[in-house]
Amino acid sequence: MNLEFEDDVIDKVLTDLGLTKYEAMIYRALIKLGEAKALEIAQTSGVPREKTYQVLRELEDKDIVKRIEGKPRKWVAMPPHAIFEDVITEKKKTITKMEETIKALQNLYEKGFRRTERKDLNVWEIGESSFEESFYSTLNYAHLNIYALLTPFSLDNLTYNMDLIKKLYKKDLDIKILTWMYEDNLHDIAKMRQYVEVYVLPDYPSDISFYIIDGKTGYIIRDGKEYIIQYSDSRVAHFITELFNKLLQTAIDAEECIEYWEAVETLENSQILYASENIRMLDEMMSNIIREELRKNVEDGVVPAAVRNVLKKHIPNYEHLHIESKIQLVNILLKKDPLFNNIRVSLDIPTETLVIDVSIDGDPEWIYEVREYNHILPPSPYLMLIHDELRRMGWKEVHTIWLEDKKPVRPYEPRKIKIIKKYEKPL
Repeated sequence: MNLEFEDDVIDKVLTDLGLTKYEAMIYRALIKLGEAKALEIAQTSGVPREKTYQVLRELEDKDIVKRIEGKPRKWVAMPPHAIFEDVITEKKKTITKMEETIKALQNLYEKGFRRTERKDLNVWEIGESSFEESFYSTLNYAHLNIYALLTPFSLDNLTYNMDLIKKLYKKDLDIKILTWMYEDNLHDIAKMRQYVEVYVLPDYPSDISFYIIDGKTGYIIRDGKEYIIQYSDSRVAHFITELFNKLLQTAIDAEECIEYWEAVETLENSQILYASENIRMLDEMMSNIIREELRKNVEDGVVPAAVRNVLKKHIPNYEHLHIESKIQLVNILLKKDPLFNNIRVSLDIPTETLVIDVSIDGDPEWIYEVREYNHILPPSPYLMLIHDELRRMGWKEVHTIWLEDKKPVRPYEPRKIKIIKKYEKPL
């Protein structure tokens, strides 16, 4: 029997058995290593160094790994069979029950299908004169949720009835609107965003809008009201809701578009806002550059230059932005990166001070490493970029001040650290 499996196959099985992604990666690594230190585990597993201690503690609490005290501390994996035997037994019972249930449901379905005819869909076309009264009346009586995909044209029309939007807002309904950027419609998006959740798609070349109200009623409208379809059918609503949710997964909060516009003063080439594409693109760059540069001096400029080139590709006016705008842009990107979304940067130009707020693991070994290398580990490419931007402007870093919260009550509780970097402006 072939007992060799790819790492990703092992991780998938372990997550199916109840472990998180990082727990599975670390447990697999420990199985291979035997006894190992945290640094060895992080390097073998691929889990970020700053996450490794936390995941090890969680595995230890579940009796999946065991800590071996000493200097340095080490960990060892517990036997897989002992850990997962009960879980596998329960899953086998569940699968058997599922098979029996599906078989029984299939029998009921076949009997019901022979006994009844399928109902007609409750869908009809209405005229523009009937639409106005029907549409606003239906929105007024909504009591659960309203989901809408709106073309920029339909969104603009809806903003003319903000009194209704405010009324719906006060009813505390779950209201979500999907739309996309077109010419100067950011004003309409910002206006609507004050009262409802608005999400922006990268693109959606269509002139069709639709509404789903309370999971049953809704409208399908072509721009210019060339035709208007009304429906009152949960089957139609379910189908459109599925489409809406699929599109929602590719969208971003409109607030990010507004912040981005405030930083760069344009929405042209704003694809960099869409996290999956942005992170995929940066990951490709990091794998070839940053991992080789982790311990090098930031002033070598390799990492900042790589990040700058990516930003210039997507933001043509990047080089002409003020340093305040570049920092605002960096904060947007930090929020999108799962490794560094707990970091915020601000620059006080009059006092020539750069402030980095970061919550890091309270483990003394980790804090020691951060202090030793004088930057976040693994180093954030965005923070490297800001440091390099100030250096290019002639600013010189003078010293760094570390302000830490009081020692946490529990030994591994995260603490807040403020890193203050003092610079001197060029004469």
